[in-house]
Amino acid sequence: MHLAELYTSIAKNPDHPFAVRFVILMASSWIFQGVLYMDKTEKAFKVVTELILFTFPLILLLGVLPVIYATILSLIICHTMNWILNGQIFVVLKNLKMVSNPPECFRKYINVLARRIEQKNYILAAAAYGSLSKQQLEDSSDLDVRIIRKSGFLNGVKACAFVATERSRALIKRFPLDIYVLDDVHKIEQQIDRSEANNPVILYDPDMLLKI
Repeated sequence: MHLAELYTSIAKNPDHPFAVRFVILMASSWIFQGVLYMDKTEKAFKVVTELILFTFPLILLLGVLPVIYATILSLIICHTMNWILNGQIFVVLKNLKMVSNPPECFRKYINVLARRIEQKNYILAAAAYGSLSKQQLEDSSDLDVRIIRKSGFLNGVKACAFVATERSRALIKRFPLDIYVLDDVHKIEQQIDRSEANNPVILYDPDMLLKI
């Protein structure tokens, strides 16, 4: 079974004891931080971001700890900071049904997000999938969004920075947002099942790219 499928099977199965689900989901979320769903550009962006975050605690800790301990502790600190800033904790809590948002909250959030996306000239298209596109939206649902970036290095960096910012916004608002940058529209077929891919909730798509 694919790791993403294993995660989903645990997250969606209430038959597992709550404590087991909590530990497994929190641990897997902290370790992977959505990297299983990231395209190449976003994975590279995440690595670079972690390296930058890693340097600050390392410089401070090298003065008081041996190199090996300072390195390990710095890795844990920067990985945890990245996890928190990316709002992953509320996606986990959603899976555990510990947070909820009424449907009107989703509609308001989507409308505001769509307006921000429309203003970014480095984005080709964006759409929401998951329970929203399946018309199975519940209070404990999350918002699954995929953004298709324009080609070019700078556009890739801007798109990844935008998504990182949106995850931080979601953290502040305690909103479970699963949002990722894709390098190519056809990558949607690798992440979204056919029924969802044929029925996206379009947030921005001026060139009709998402009619796959």
